[in-house]
Amino acid sequence: MSSPAKDNTKTFVYGVNNHAFDPKKDKIISNSSCTTNCLSTTLKVIHDNFNVLNGFMTTVHAVTDSQNLLDNSHKKEVRLRRSSFLSMIPSATGSANDINKLFPELSGKINCQAIRIPLPTVSMIILTVNLKKSATAEEINDSYKKASNKNLKNILAVSHDELVSKDFTGSPYSSIIDLHLTKTQGNMANIYSWYDNEWGYTSRLVDMVEYIGKKAGII
Repeated sequence: MSSPAKDNTKTFVYGVNNHAFDPKKDKIISNSSCTTNCLSTTLKVIHDNFNVLNGFMTTVHAVTDSQNLLDNSHKKEVRLRRSSFLSMIPSATGSANDINKLFPELSGKINCQAIRIPLPTVSMIILTVNLKKSATAEEINDSYKKASNKNLKNILAVSHDELVSKDFTGSPYSSIIDLHLTKTQGNMANIYSWYDNEWGYTSRLVDMVEYIGKKAGII
């Protein structure tokens, strides 16, 4: 499934928990969403290195096909009745549900929301977390730099330059950490990550399909 599961279908995110896939048992799976791929990849690094206690994520998200071009009706959210290209629109996101599946030890401890913006593609997450111990922005950035060259190579990247959303169009990464924007205050850390919510996500779908094929002995 190229979308979040609404039932107990297992969820796998390439680079986060794909190693747990069992071809004998897992016949139908979910690859979650573009936002959860970005969030879980970003969260994995800081949690593995600094032990996240709880946190909050806001995705500043490009327009999706669930929105209206002009003011119209909407089945679920009042604000989503409004024209997608004329306003910033606060909205819900289901990422917290899948984070509960991917990180059981953080179940109920990461809350999420979205702000839809009038752009065709490229989104950003702002992840604020409380850590078990304090860390500097440099230490946190170093952990992302190392991950981008090792276990999350070709999945997570870091940006040393002061770029804007347009610059990330067509990026194949699930998460691109903006190193200039990492901030800390005591045990609290604030991390910004860009992602092309179309191309980055489909790149992980391809990776996951290839991984499944190899593990099942098909390719």
